[in-house]
Amino acid sequence: MAEKRSVFCSILLFWNTKLAAIGARKLNMEKEYVVRVVNGNTLQTQQNPISLKLADVDIPEIDSPGDRAVQKLLEKILAGETVSVEQVSLDESGRPVANVWFGKLFINDLARSYFKLHTQKRDLAAD
Repeated sequence: MAEKRSVFCSILLFWNTKLAAIGARKLNMEKEYVVRVVNGNTLQTQQNPISLKLADVDIPEIDSPGDRAVQKLLEKILAGETVSVEQVSLDESGRPVANVWFGKLFINDLARSYFKLHTQKRDLAAD
């Protein structure tokens, strides 16, 4: 019985720690209004006139069909909307690099997944 209680307490402590981390993370987020989608991994917000890059989203930006497809998708979802921004670093040009949420939708994952899907679809069509 004591062993079960110990395991239960460990699990409870783990989840409380995770929930506290998530709560603290949300406190570090800023609400920002999206002015325009620059490309598939870059947004411009009213609060941050310097473009902000989506963290961990590696999309070729020079005339890439995948980039244009992701850009169009993000424009449909985010243009004129308010998003939650968590800055994680600065890139080599001094641009903010951030995780971005639109409600519960994690925009970084959406951009990555859509780019991958678009690229795979194009590659299959070429075969």
